[in-house]
Amino acid sequence: MFNTKVFFEFLLKHSNYNVKYIINDIDLKKQLEKKYCDHFIEQKTFKDIWNIARAGTWLTDGGFPLKTPFGHKDRVLINLEHGMYIKYAGLKAYKGLSELRVSLQLKMFAKHYNAFCVTSKMFIPIVEEAYLVKTKNIKILGQARNDLLFANNDRDGILKNLYDNLPKYHHIILYAPTYRTSQYGNASGKLQPTKYFPFNDFNQNKLEEFLEKHKIIVFIRSHHLEQVKIKESNRVRFLNADKVSEISDILNIFELLISDYSSIIYDFLLTGNPMLFLPYDLETFKKYAGLYFDYDFISPGPKPKSQTEFQNELLKLLTDKTYFEQDRKSLRKKVFEVEKDNCQRIYNFMINEIQKYQGKQWRIRKRLYFLPVIL
Repeated sequence: MFNTKVFFEFLLKHSNYNVKYIINDIDLKKQLEKKYCDHFIEQKTFKDIWNIARAGTWLTDGGFPLKTPFGHKDRVLINLEHGMYIKYAGLKAYKGLSELRVSLQLKMFAKHYNAFCVTSKMFIPIVEEAYLVKTKNIKILGQARNDLLFANNDRDGILKNLYDNLPKYHHIILYAPTYRTSQYGNASGKLQPTKYFPFNDFNQNKLEEFLEKHKIIVFIRSHHLEQVKIKESNRVRFLNADKVSEISDILNIFELLISDYSSIIYDFLLTGNPMLFLPYDLETFKKYAGLYFDYDFISPGPKPKSQTEFQNELLKLLTDKTYFEQDRKSLRKKVFEVEKDNCQRIYNFMINEIQKYQGKQWRIRKRLYFLPVIL
């Protein structure tokens, strides 16, 4: 989920700044204005570009809203970051001439950050290498979206609003693998689309019988460009962006996560709930996309190789809360030095940085702008 969206909503509730979020999709902009009023701006007109250039604070989850290395002397620049680090990112994902090109681009911009947000010191050397950000500017401020994991969500109410005809259930599971064909850099075009339930003995009818017997529903979160070769059934349902645009909004309602190399693994640690892993193409993924850590270290859960083993492991995870619990707790401590109240922590840092410019010819004029993202 985009951290900028969560922090944008926080600022609307808790600050008096004139917050503007860049949206270039006209139809989406009109739709969002009905909910948030006049807090959106585009990059298509001279007036809007001029206003972005004048803004004293930029908060992004990627690159800069204007691709210029100049004019940032008195500007507060904070990168809220888009995700967390399992597969290679930034400069690490490129080689050869592409690596040189990306390196030159990063060097022009990285030095201007007041803060690049991470959740623990475990990720500081990764950001330093991937985005060429100076160590002193990589701050353990947390991920804005993780605040949502501590909300009191009504599981049954949420599902009732999303689906008209769900069968009776005792357990709900989220299946959210990484989107392989979106990989960039060295991995671009070299990974095959995700195989769901990647077992040689997979039989969906038998799976349906198992899920029915134990009153389980599996919700598959796939990418809209991905063709899933699994049929939606009574107990296997799709939960894509057409139903929930940002899965972080409801991530804490799920009792168990099935994944592979997605950074949702880190987020889900904060629920304290179990996980199961299906890294069926681990060696290929490591070869082309790369992994920052040993896979066993970042995957605190069973890795079944057959459907029978998969079903047995699911039951054990759902009925024995101690199964892999210590492994999850150990990883959580390393990944998260800060867990919640992240928006407030980032906001406090931002205000302190803004105050450093008070009394100067400061251009912020109580304006904040975000990188263009899809909410």
